[in-house]
Amino acid sequence: MRVVSMSEQSASIVWFDLVERLGEIERQRLIEAGLRPLPVRNITEAVTLAPSVDRVVVRPVDDTVVIAELRKRFAQLPRKPALIARIDRDRFELAVQAMRDGADNVIPADDFSTTTWRARPRAAVAAPSDSRSRRWRRRSARCRKPEP
Repeated sequence: MRVVSMSEQSASIVWFDLVERLGEIERQRLIEAGLRPLPVRNITEAVTLAPSVDRVVVRPVDDTVVIAELRKRFAQLPRKPALIARIDRDRFELAVQAMRDGADNVIPADDFSTTTWRARPRAAVAAPSDSRSRRWRRRSARCRKPEP
């Protein structure tokens, strides 16, 4: 019996697509990239599975309310998965809004390349504005001129 190493095991990801179901070809591409998609139908199912995966993939329809809601609910979890938004290439404004509302990464909805999906995103540790603010305060404190 062959022992499967950790690197050969597939990682589960929550797959929450509000536009269309995950097709068999796309599912196979994700499996080739070492991922096992767990399709969910609603936010509650996504949040329930979130602590056991390293990323939650969501594809919103016309707004990013679902992304903001997931980010809010993930804040209460001890282990926060990365939140990945899949956005159509012609919806640039929606992609920008997804990042503002808490997506850790945005990828094109039609991109199922193994290179894209093998990349390991990191979940946000702090809200972007908080980290930028702390970084600015540290830098400004170092750059102050001594008072005479």
